[in-house]
Amino acid sequence: MRFRGLVGYGESRNSSAKFLCLAVLIKPRHAILPAHCVLNRAEVDALFILFGDWRANRNFDEEDCLLDVCAPVPKAIDIEELAVHPKFKGHINPTAFDNDIALAKLVRSVNFSDFVAPLCLPTTKHKDNQLRS
Repeated sequence: MRFRGLVGYGESRNSSAKFLCLAVLIKPRHAILPAHCVLNRAEVDALFILFGDWRANRNFDEEDCLLDVCAPVPKAIDIEELAVHPKFKGHINPTAFDNDIALAKLVRSVNFSDFVAPLCLPTTKHKDNQLRS
């Protein structure tokens, strides 16, 4: 998926980094991810997001190839700032998933390609055209 990123725990330059959650790219410098991936992981902090690793292999410093199609080397972008929804209570009650959303601001913009792109969110103009039940 072009808009998906892997949330990296540990240093982005270390091949032993762990990937325990997913993030979704929404703008060149912003991604959304579950708040429980930020607050409920006391052992290590979410420090970066890996974009473009479409085969989800452990060699994220090499290009991904399938048959004769190769994606560029995935890019690990460090997280500059994290903002958790103020009403998320999962750090108090680990089974509470209401408002389970966080916003990550990245240290630099992600370069879009055929393998990395933002998720398309509806505009406010589309809000009025919602289906009603």
